[in-house]
Amino acid sequence: MSELPNTPDAERAILSGVFASRRAIAPIAPWLTADMFYGARRAIVWQAMLDLHAKGEIVTVPSVAMELRAKGTLDQIGGMGELLNLHSADYLPAQVEYFARKVERAYVQ
Repeated sequence: MSELPNTPDAERAILSGVFASRRAIAPIAPWLTADMFYGARRAIVWQAMLDLHAKGEIVTVPSVAMELRAKGTLDQIGGMGELLNLHSADYLPAQVEYFARKVERAYVQ
């Protein structure tokens, strides 16, 4: 049995880009859902980002950490260290929509 199409680097790029720019989430939030993410831990982080965005809150490492802690899922994603790794990754906010489309295509396949 072959592995399902997945794009872990694109998923990381989305999360990193959103941490890098508060404007990066707006164009993709209406259509990129957490269930499109193959990686469960990245899906949890994305859902927390979407929830913050929907409440009009700024998506930052501390705000995502607080959201995950409130849901009891911070440890499940790898803790604060994982959020800091995503924050420090070298992806540009301008690339977020490109990578979101890659995740969407993999999900559809």
